[in-house]
Amino acid sequence: MKKLPIIFVLIFLLHHNLIAGEYTFKDVVNHYLQNNKIVKALKEQSSAKEFLIKKAEGLKAPSLDLDLNYNFFNDEPKFKTPQGSFPASQEKFLKGQLILSYIIYDFGKRESIVNQATIDKNITDLYLQKEINDQLFNIGKIFYQIISLKKIKEVYEDELKNLLEHKKRVDGFYEEGLITKNEVLQIQLEISNTNQKILKTENEIDNLEKTLRMLIGSEDKIKPIDSITINENYVLTPLLPDDRPEVKITRMMIKIKEEQLKSVESEFYPKLYASTGINYEENKYRVDDYNYFLTFGVKINLFSGNSTKNEKLALMKEISEMIERHNFAIDIVNTEFSNALNDYGTSKSNIEVTKEGIKQAEENLKIQQGKYEEHLIPITDLIDATLLLTRANLNHILSIYDNKIAYLKVLWAKGKMVDLGGIHE
Repeated sequence: MKKLPIIFVLIFLLHHNLIAGEYTFKDVVNHYLQNNKIVKALKEQSSAKEFLIKKAEGLKAPSLDLDLNYNFFNDEPKFKTPQGSFPASQEKFLKGQLILSYIIYDFGKRESIVNQATIDKNITDLYLQKEINDQLFNIGKIFYQIISLKKIKEVYEDELKNLLEHKKRVDGFYEEGLITKNEVLQIQLEISNTNQKILKTENEIDNLEKTLRMLIGSEDKIKPIDSITINENYVLTPLLPDDRPEVKITRMMIKIKEEQLKSVESEFYPKLYASTGINYEENKYRVDDYNYFLTFGVKINLFSGNSTKNEKLALMKEISEMIERHNFAIDIVNTEFSNALNDYGTSKSNIEVTKEGIKQAEENLKIQQGKYEEHLIPITDLIDATLLLTRANLNHILSIYDNKIAYLKVLWAKGKMVDLGGIHE
C-alpha cells in the first residue's frame, strides 16, 4: 500500500509533462493571432467599421420617410367668405405624410463621407497590424529569453558540478591537514551561491513562461523550441518604409483629412434634390384628405458665420501637420531599421569572440586544477577559474540569443514579424 502514493505522484508528473507542449515560434505566432484578447478586440473593431461603411453608403440611396401624428386640439381656423365665416379644419384629426426624397447631386459630399469611413476602417486594420508586429517582437524576446535562461541554468548546474568536484579535493586535503578550515568554508559558500543562482534562474523562467502564456492566450505549459533560421539575404534586403504600419497610418490620416476637406468644400456649392410623396389629413370641411406632390429643388447656404470657411482653413492646417508627421514617421522607421542592422551585426560578431573565450577559460581551469593539486595556489584561485568558465559560457549563450533577438528586431523594423507564423495579415 505504501507504493500507491509514489505511483500517483509518478502518474501526475507524467501527465504534467504530457500537458507541457513543445512550441516553435511559428506555433507561438499562430496561437497569439488566434487567442490574444487585444487582437480579438481590434478585429471586432474592424468588423464594426464595416457597418459604418455601409451606413455611409446608405446616404447615396433615396430616403423614404413616414410621419404620422394625431392632433388632440386645434383652434379651428376659419375662412371668411361672403356667406360668412366657415371652419377650415376640424378640432381633432389624424395627419400623416409619406415622402420619398433623393439628393441628385451634392458635389461629392456623400462620396467623400463613404471614403472617410473606408479609410477609417483601413486605419483600424493598420493599428491591428502594428499591434501584431510590436507584440510578436515582445513575444519573440520572451521566447528566446526563456530558451537562453534554460541554457544558463545548465551552465550554473555545470558550475555546481565543478564546485562539488573541487569540494571533494578540499575535503580530502583538509582531512590530511594540508589546508585550513577557511578553504572548506569558502568552497561551501560558493556552492551555496551557485544553488541560489540556479533557483533565481528557475524563478525567472517560470515568470517569463507565465507572461508568454498570458500574451498568446494559452493555459498550457510551454516548452519553447528554437526553430528560427536566420536568413542573411533577408537581413540585407533594403527597407521599404511603407511596410511599417506606422507609416501607412500617417499616410491614411492625411487621406482622411483630405476627404474631410472635400466634404467641407462641397458646402460652398448648391445641392440638387427631388422629392415626391403624399400628404394625408382628416378634415371634414375639405373635399379631399389626400394631397400628392412632386418637387425639384436647389439648396445652397448663403451665410453661416464663416463657419464653413474656418473649418476648411483648419483642415488645411491639419493636413500640413499630418504631412510633417508622415515624414517624421519615415525618419523614425529608417533610424530603427539602421539600429536593428547595427545590433544584428554586432551580435553576430560577438558569437565567435565569446566562443574563443570558452576555449581559453577551459584551458585556464585545467591549469588551475593542476596547480591546486600541487598546492601551488589557494582555493580562491580555483574558484575564480571556475567562475571565469561560467562567465565565458554565459557570454556565449547570451551572444547566440542576442543575435536571434537582433534578427527579430530586423524583422520588426521591416514590419514583417507576422511572416514567422506563415500568415500574412
